[in-house]
Amino acid sequence: MERVRLEGLSKRFGAFEAVQDVTLSVFEGEFVVFLGPSGCGKTTTLRMIAGLEKPTKGDIFIAGKRVTQLPPARRNIAFVFQNYALYPHMTAFENIAFPLEAQGVPREEVQRRVREVAKILGLEHLLALRPAQLSSGDMQKVALGRAMVRRPQVFLMDEPLSGLDAKLREEMRAELKRLHIEIGATTIYVTHDQIEAMSMADRIVVMNEGRIQQVGSPKEVYLHPENLFVAHFIGSPGMNFIPLLFLGEGRGFRLENGESIRCEAMEKLAMQRGVRECILGIRPEFLSIAASGEIRGSVVSVEPLGYKNLYAVEIAPGRIIRVEDMRRERFSGNVSLAVRWEAACLFDRQTGQSIR
Repeated sequence: MERVRLEGLSKRFGAFEAVQDVTLSVFEGEFVVFLGPSGCGKTTTLRMIAGLEKPTKGDIFIAGKRVTQLPPARRNIAFVFQNYALYPHMTAFENIAFPLEAQGVPREEVQRRVREVAKILGLEHLLALRPAQLSSGDMQKVALGRAMVRRPQVFLMDEPLSGLDAKLREEMRAELKRLHIEIGATTIYVTHDQIEAMSMADRIVVMNEGRIQQVGSPKEVYLHPENLFVAHFIGSPGMNFIPLLFLGEGRGFRLENGESIRCEAMEKLAMQRGVRECILGIRPEFLSIAASGEIRGSVVSVEPLGYKNLYAVEIAPGRIIRVEDMRRERFSGNVSLAVRWEAACLFDRQTGQSIR
């Protein structure tokens, strides 16, 4: 069942179009993450869903009801902000209880629901404390509790973990995922952190320059990116790009260094689409240093990363690609790289779109 539907949503600020023609369905119980670089339109889209920004064009539906012109208070949503937005003079209990008391919920019901939420979040022993007496992680939990206690139709979260240190972010990611599984709430989450997106999302909405670039599961956007932007943005380091010239059926591709490589499946794709100038996309973990591989190069540098080594290999003048290798042995000088072709992607160099 559709919980949120966006139809042709756009937002302009003067001459600048921050969001362009966004159409998307979010289903009951989904955890959907909007992911992209700063300024890509993800937060503006979230604020339009919340009613904090009015769309220039398009419509928003929540639970089948058109809410485009409704104020935030009438949309039955809860917004968790990046900066917690807690009242400093109130205790944790009072902060969580505030939206219920504002609605005139009976005191006994407020007490019951706040303690129910506090138990889920592990805040029972902290309810008498004020925000200044809480850790950053506990303040974020109080902010989550204030959203949860209302029992909204949709949770909206705008980079709620960005102010936490790395260790605490890791713990809170696991906590948010646990809470989502436990309460099954429909959640739309905004972040620029791909680790958050990959570890928590049911589906990721990748955005750039105000437009949706791809919607899919974490596995889909990682292994089968729709275009060069998604391929580069997802992954750390991003996907390697190797320019190729298609020589024709049965003749393979020419690399920048003048050598040729063959892959029948890739040749068929290029032939079917009539594309001559291509880009081979391959993630570092799908390349390996081998005795006889398809691509030759020279090791420029090695980054030891504990359980693996990350190599920078120059395969043509100025063309450096990354290779992950799990072996303890450290390679140097001239090397040969084997390609896992079943994990490779082919892109049209002119359009940047995936060739499938």
